[in-house]
Amino acid sequence: MEEKGCSPDTVTYNTIIQGFIRNDELSRAQELIQEMMTKGFCADDSTAKMITDLITKGKLDPTFHPVEKKSE
Repeated sequence: MEEKGCSPDTVTYNTIIQGFIRNDELSRAQELIQEMMTKGFCADDSTAKMITDLITKGKLDPTFHPVEKKSE
């Protein structure tokens, strides 16, 4: 996506992360969560809930918490 000159935004990150989580591709989700946070983007409410649920179940590294929603 970025190679074609189109930078991801908050909506893009959240949509792709949710897809990875729903398809049980947690390592890919984890990589994208880290990238999203590094670039200054935050999870929306539903993505944050999914991440929190995975952390609670011990399926995701707790260092990805908290993922705060930006105030709008």
